[in-house]
Order: sequence, then structure tokens, then C-alpha cells
Amino acid sequence: TMAEQGGLVDGGYYQVFNKSGARSKVLWSPATGAHAVFENGAIGAEFARRGFENGVGYPTTEEYWDGIFVRQNFSGGQVISWNSFTGAVSVA
Repeated sequence: TMAEQGGLVDGGYYQVFNKSGARSKVLWSPATGAHAVFENGAIGAEFARRGFENGVGYPTTEEYWDGIFVRQNFSGGQVISWNSFTGAVSVA
């Protein structure tokens, strides 16, 4: 939906994609490589609420299932988790 944008913290770049209404932001930094954050989802909303890469850092994984949780790891050391039973979001 847009051209690649640079100038992020630690030399990062991002680009936003939209497929059938599902928005994903692919972020890249020299230290982490490229990983997507799904902006429409609970993890993406928490990522935004916490200040994007300036808050929890860059994503270091894609979203992944861990039992009843969907999780995503970030370079600041935090893991944002969404509970598929309750809908609760947590950061650890």
C-alpha cells in the first residue's frame, strides 16, 4: 500500500501491505532482519499502543502458536501474547 520507508530507530525500514483488508507491516533492521506484524490483530494493536519499534523493539519472529496463545517476540526482550480462549493480551 506504500513505498518502503526508512529513518527508523537503529537504521530500520518498514513497508505496509494489505491483502483482503488484512494489513501487515513488515519491519526490517540490520540486527533483526525482516518480520511482519499484523496490524489488524491483537498483537499488532499492542505493538502500536506500546510505541511500535520505539517501545518493544523490532519483531524478531513472526506470530506463532504456543498452546492456546499466539505470540510474537520483539528485540526489546518482550513477547506479546494473545490468549485464544479469553482474547486477553499480555506482554512479558
